Amino acid sequence: MFLVNKGSKALVIERSYAMAQVRILEGIHEGKSGWVSVEFAVKQEQAASLVQTTPIESTTIVEKTTGSTGFVAAQDFIERLDTDVEIIRTIVEMDSASMGARSRKMMTFSNEGMAFTGGPLSNCYLAGAYAYNFWMSRISPSSAQTPEQALDAYDNAAEQCKEQISKKPKKTITVRASVN
Repeated sequence: MFLVNKGSKALVIERSYAMAQVRILEGIHEGKSGWVSVEFAVKQEQAASLVQTTPIESTTIVEKTTGSTGFVAAQDFIERLDTDVEIIRTIVEMDSASMGARSRKMMTFSNEGMAFTGGPLSNCYLAGAYAYNFWMSRISPSSAQTPEQALDAYDNAAEQCKEQISKKPKKTITVRASVN
């Protein structure tokens, strides 16, 4: 993960319904790419230019992680997620400002989980998505799942994520020459 300042120029290289993959075009993170919620990508037309850049609101950008750093990032991610899900379990009442802040935090978790898609830690991605669904089921009575169903889905994905983390591949060394 890395942070960029509001207004940083980035090129949108892939887009889905809720997410945009961007490549940073300036600053200390120039050349890095990651996923952000589409709400943080704001299109900016540039006259006489074929390249359209997108200023990015200040947000956490998710980098795909591989190798041992991915397992460390996944461990940190699931620990923070478990803490927040436990808070959501116990919420009885919340003012609108706190609700907005919690919603943004849970969306950030969902976005951060995108770093784990398509690899050995794919259930960590699901844990982030299901945690967000659990939050939505708590605040929206029209949610597709009851809070209990959403929490069960989260708990299952979180357990599977932890299992994937525990199966971190062992480091191996291949000797390609004899040592005298």
